[in-house]
Amino acid sequence: MVAKFENINKTFCTSAGTFNWDEETCINLNKGEILLITGKSEYSKKTLLTLMGCLINPNEGILEINGKDIHLSCYEEMVLIKSQTIGFVFHQHNLLESINTEENVAYPLKFQNSKSDEIRQRTTEALKMVEMYEQRKKMPKQLSKLEKQKTLIARALVINPKIIVCDRPTAFLDRQAAKLIMEKLKELAKKEKTIVILNHDSRFNEYANRAVEVKNGIVNELILV
Repeated sequence: MVAKFENINKTFCTSAGTFNWDEETCINLNKGEILLITGKSEYSKKTLLTLMGCLINPNEGILEINGKDIHLSCYEEMVLIKSQTIGFVFHQHNLLESINTEENVAYPLKFQNSKSDEIRQRTTEALKMVEMYEQRKKMPKQLSKLEKQKTLIARALVINPKIIVCDRPTAFLDRQAAKLIMEKLKELAKKEKTIVILNHDSRFNEYANRAVEVKNGIVNELILV
């Protein structure tokens, strides 16, 4: 088990008022599996995904990553755990337009004080894992949608994370390109990466080991068919 989430509660204060996200959540993440997050409420699904990715901290409950309870960690420790353990793949192609593909992939390592030789080696390995090494000098505007998504996966991989959190990674892709991305994520799971995907398309259930549905304030395990 690489992560555990139990009885998570989160309060949001906005200009429109205070909102509570109070899910009876009990989820374990296991090494080498793909977990899908499904449900009709985009708000509930996105909140669960951001909690799992340690992008926000719960007010109550257990949020344990790699044996560490994030809820009890100080901000600096939470940032360190996140930067070394969790990679992110977003559905929007949020690459930095002013730098090339290789530099985009290497970008997270600049915050880890990595040496230039290590940055070069890890970036090359990540690009090769997603078949993007030949396109490494291209600028984002020169890449196809599929190539941009592969670049985002490489950027997540470059820190060698245990967990990869994906927010609708096939949202803007055609069926064939989406299938290629799901196959690539499946390959990564076979290499003992844990993949969490906010899913909007039941056609890709076949790639998952498990799925949960967020409904009426409760997270339920689903039987995949």
